[in-house]
Amino acid sequence: MNKTTGFATLAFVAVLLISLDTLHAADSPSKSLPLAGEVLLVEGRTAFVIPPEVKSTQKATPWVWYAPTLRGLPGTAEKWMFERFTKAGIAIAGIDVGESYGSPKGRAQYTALYEELTAKRGFSPKPIMLGRSRGGLMTLAWAAENADKVGGFAGIYPVCNVASYPGTARACGAYDMTAEELSSRLKDHNPIDRLAALAKAGVPLFAIHGAKDKVVPLEANSGEMHKRYEALGGKMQLIVPPDQGHNMWRGFFTCGELVNFVIAQAAIARAGDNADELRKALEEAADEHKQGVQFLIAHMPERDLKSLSAEFLLSNVRFAYKAWNEAPWKAQIDKDMFLNDVLPYAVINERRDDWREDFHKRFSPLVAQAKSPSEAAAMLNGKIFGMLKVRFSRQRPKADQSPYETIEAGMASCTGLSVLLVDACRAVGIPARLAGTPLWVDKSGNHSWVEIWDGRWHYAGAAEPTGDTLNRAWFTGKAKTARADHRLHAIYATSFKPTGIRFPPSWNRKIDYIHAVNVTERYASTESKDEEKQPGEESSSSFDVEASMHAVAQLKTFLKTAANQRPPLAEQGFATVALTKEHAKEAELLLRKDHVERIKRTRADEMKSRVLADGDLRMPFHYTISGKKPKNGRGLYISMHGGGGAPKQVNDRQWENQKRLYQVPEGVYLAPRAPTNTWNLWHQAHIDGLFDRLIENLIVFEDVDPNRVYLLGYSAGGDGVYQLAPRMADRFAAAAMMAGHPNETSPLGLRNLPFTIQVGGNDSPYNRNKVAAAWGEKLDALQKDDPKGYVHWTKIYQGKGHWLNREDAAALPWMAKHTRNPLPKRIVWKQDDVTHSRFYWLAVKPEKRKARSQVAANLEGQQFDLSTEDIDELIIRANDRMLDLDKDITVISQGKTLHRGRITRTIGSMAKTLAERGDPTSIFSGEIVVDINSETE
Repeated sequence: MNKTTGFATLAFVAVLLISLDTLHAADSPSKSLPLAGEVLLVEGRTAFVIPPEVKSTQKATPWVWYAPTLRGLPGTAEKWMFERFTKAGIAIAGIDVGESYGSPKGRAQYTALYEELTAKRGFSPKPIMLGRSRGGLMTLAWAAENADKVGGFAGIYPVCNVASYPGTARACGAYDMTAEELSSRLKDHNPIDRLAALAKAGVPLFAIHGAKDKVVPLEANSGEMHKRYEALGGKMQLIVPPDQGHNMWRGFFTCGELVNFVIAQAAIARAGDNADELRKALEEAADEHKQGVQFLIAHMPERDLKSLSAEFLLSNVRFAYKAWNEAPWKAQIDKDMFLNDVLPYAVINERRDDWREDFHKRFSPLVAQAKSPSEAAAMLNGKIFGMLKVRFSRQRPKADQSPYETIEAGMASCTGLSVLLVDACRAVGIPARLAGTPLWVDKSGNHSWVEIWDGRWHYAGAAEPTGDTLNRAWFTGKAKTARADHRLHAIYATSFKPTGIRFPPSWNRKIDYIHAVNVTERYASTESKDEEKQPGEESSSSFDVEASMHAVAQLKTFLKTAANQRPPLAEQGFATVALTKEHAKEAELLLRKDHVERIKRTRADEMKSRVLADGDLRMPFHYTISGKKPKNGRGLYISMHGGGGAPKQVNDRQWENQKRLYQVPEGVYLAPRAPTNTWNLWHQAHIDGLFDRLIENLIVFEDVDPNRVYLLGYSAGGDGVYQLAPRMADRFAAAAMMAGHPNETSPLGLRNLPFTIQVGGNDSPYNRNKVAAAWGEKLDALQKDDPKGYVHWTKIYQGKGHWLNREDAAALPWMAKHTRNPLPKRIVWKQDDVTHSRFYWLAVKPEKRKARSQVAANLEGQQFDLSTEDIDELIIRANDRMLDLDKDITVISQGKTLHRGRITRTIGSMAKTLAERGDPTSIFSGEIVVDINSETE
């Protein structure tokens, strides 16, 4: 995009940071929240409280104080974080103080909320402040003069410096001062100049801030605060994503370090006299270990918060990381798996022994030759109990023995033996957890055993070795009869972090702090007559079918869990199990149904209000429906208005005109209002995501046929069609450009998108007429070289200027003749300056996206043929509508064979590709990553 870049940037910033005259406190207590909560008025200002999912055992409820609480905020971006806070027993609250910029008036309103929640509702006197963007300014300003009332501060690209943003000229009105007065008194109000009290009080700070942030520059805000705070003796953790700016990058809002920091600080507030030990552990941990310490503090039960020493935690964390880094299988164990199933120092409620270093030294030599977690776990199960002279006995001192209690007694219950084996596995870097049932269905008693992660969860009876294999045990048959819907007859596996489910220990039913997942379906769903064989074991020729059936059964159980209580689907073992064609169809239907229910549940408000949000940006839309709905769903016509580079009221009039400019005999005619008023209002990067969301919503709420979505626009809207159509060609059935200009965009991506150009012969500004004719000639040439592609119609209306007197409406019935093919045999993918991660059945990893890169791909039979000079890695996606996934496929490029083999159908692939766009006709059941520069035999 090559017009007036400076003006476009300034306009984008102006919209992104929403001016004072467009934001104000609500007149009534109504607000849309990302999670269920209460909306209330505090001194006439709208406030909210989202209660914790798990009720805190403390008298005072821990809470996160979120800002800014403006219209649309907090939004869906915060949902991931908020779910984890509430699961950890932490409430979230905030108050709309308008664009206060941290002014005394805004701070006074913050104090009113603080008093409401702490004095009247029993909330903790030390909340954790969480400021996003200018919310940092609001929270830090209040925290600076209330340091004794703050448990910590976390920020997502937080504003820390009024002088940097919004500047004294803009902020002075909120302070009831002139710009000169505010500048002269800035040190009395500016958070970055008032850090001393926070440092003296020992308040920890955290921020994640993009290195390329031009709106709230890192150097003048989080970077400067970090430097000053450390100089004052304070502690601040700063994460700087190198390639990110002030945007909606998901990594900002799914930052595990931020979540663990917040939960850990809330936990420390509950630690009583032991708080200093926990702070010491955080302060003295090596930088590469801090996240581990935070994770443990964040999720440890209250008994541990009040008793564990810094030395205990630091030793445990140090040797856990050592084992992980030394393990040959480290690459298979991601960070989240390590944190939850290797790092923890305890399994259930056992005595807290300092076993980690000892076990690491004792047991590492036993598994030195092991190549996989399964192999190593089988070795440990076969060796350590004899080595330690420990056996099963009902005469053991107690059921829930710690490892050293078991070694000292020389005997243990199945639970004590399982705890010992889990700890031994963790000591050498194997993810492990205890599994068990409180009561078998036949009421013959309870039982505990061990689960091992090796690509999926496998099981073993502790001190019941079965050679070098897992998934064989005397209780296999009993486990098949377990009932997932019965609290006592279900099978559970422990988790250190909260899951929303409690492990019910049969030895002490009063214990309620052992977290768990219900894994019954993994044991109960198989119908194999051989009780020795289980899904996950590759010795049987029927393994694939059984494992596939089992995975679908687990998916059903997973989807029955409330959406806000589900762990990430991609982390579930069943997500990577190979599926049969029939089971893939069944799983796809289940995922599609769940997706529709989620969209209806979470997006009803935005459809009712007819406004979509992307951070601080808003895109209102208006639509009408006409005609009888066809069997496969309605058509959708997205019609973009003109204007741009003009005052808001001008663009508003253009939007009103666009609402009634065209009519369609059948379908949804939808006119969105551009989120900005810049010259490039329809082809900035945020438009792509907003249109994706819009299409996804209309598919669900108005039964739109995803293969009959059409794009059109007039004038500046035509500019948008020129730019969006090639880069989003896989979303549309056809596109119509009226009276616009393409700037630098290439038509190459239009290979599978019918495209019409409608321009007046006398429309000479910006050479629209000449450029339109030239584009028509380009498309002629492209179609000549590729006769099955580049369908187009170029119409230059002689004697017409910029206004075509509605004759261009002929484009709509021309478009309506076309239906999208979501799985074309040939693809030409030309990236624009706004890049995408997927295009039809091709994809690239987000970090591999490259502006202006190009790839052509052909599918013939079972063979993919790729051609590219500037991409080194591609993802090929496939489903059974494209080819036979039960047969080998081949990938070639320039005569080289890059890949030969099967593409595996998995639930994970289907769930991921559905979640990306919500397009039911573009779900891919499998994918492969291809190195363009490699060659296979």
